[in-house]
Parts: sequence; structure tokens; C-alpha cells
Amino acid sequence: MNQASTAAPQKAIPSSYVIAVFVGNGLEFYDFLSYALFAVYIGRAFFPSTNSAMSLLLSLATFGVASPRC
Repeated sequence: MNQASTAAPQKAIPSSYVIAVFVGNGLEFYDFLSYALFAVYIGRAFFPSTNSAMSLLLSLATFGVASPRC
């Protein structure tokens, strides 16, 4: 008996699962993209400083902490 004949058949992934993953990843991408685009304004609003570069760096550091880890 060879190994191919004893292997269990693989089940197909339902299309609703694939769509749900696609939509979830799209929303996550939109969330991080919108934060990155508005990082300057978020920095000014939540991290007021006389140095605008420091406000931006604090805003981006917050963005980096929230990023998913691999």
C-alpha cells in the first residue's frame, strides 16, 4: 500500500469563509491606512507639543504598538 491511498481526502474550504477572511482583512487594512494617513492630525490633537516632529513620532509610535505582530 502506498501512502497516497491511505491519506485522508482534503475538504474544500467553504466560500463563505474565504469571503469573511477577505472582508476582515480589507477592514483591517482600511483601519491602518486611515490611521497612517491622518497621523499628522492625530499627533497634533492627542500629543500637543512645541515640536511638531515629536507629535508625529508619538503618533506613529502609537500606531506601531497597535500593529499586529507576526
